[in-house]
Amino acid sequence: SAKTGNYLISLCGSDFDTTLSVYSGCLGSELACNDDSCGSQSELVLDLTAGQTYWIRIAGYDGDMGIYDLLITESLPPPANDDCTNAIALELNVPYHGSTQSATGLSVSSCSEEDTLDVWFRFTPLVNGNYEISLCGSQFDTTLSVYDGCNGTELACNDDFCEEQSGLDIYLEADVTILIRVAGYRGAIGDYTLVVSSDCMPLDEPVNP
Repeated sequence: SAKTGNYLISLCGSDFDTTLSVYSGCLGSELACNDDSCGSQSELVLDLTAGQTYWIRIAGYDGDMGIYDLLITESLPPPANDDCTNAIALELNVPYHGSTQSATGLSVSSCSEEDTLDVWFRFTPLVNGNYEISLCGSQFDTTLSVYDGCNGTELACNDDFCEEQSGLDIYLEADVTILIRVAGYRGAIGDYTLVVSSDCMPLDEPVNP
């Protein structure tokens, strides 16, 4: 690499179900690996050191073959909600569109493997009731988990709900804020759509109680 930093290595736009891995040398250590990040194509972000040579392996899932597009670019800065303390507030029934392409992270959820790259949201319900949190329609293999606070207890977790995307139902109490973590299975990254929905509506105050 020309200079030290995070780089995006992408096979998005290839015409088959790809896998992508990076090694320290021939028969060397595997530094990173991804299967599905943009549909059935692969991409990953890796911290590379200036002057060091890396080996990139392109293959096909389950023996799939085809024409690939390989692109290596410097990674963008992390998203604003990369850390739990900067979680973005969600509105009920209003979808949020974003990307985890340059996300960082250290923790993992209980229902997945190596889903360290994450972004965070917060949601405060107005009434008690059952709520659905959904990543259906996202463009990569997502994971979804809910916490009672930053560095708090995991309340719920899901990996695959709508094919490779995630969703879950959870009972929430009015005015109690939850933290929602969006990540990717085994380091998958990409574009996502997150929405919290519910049929629960606040009751109108009676005119003449």
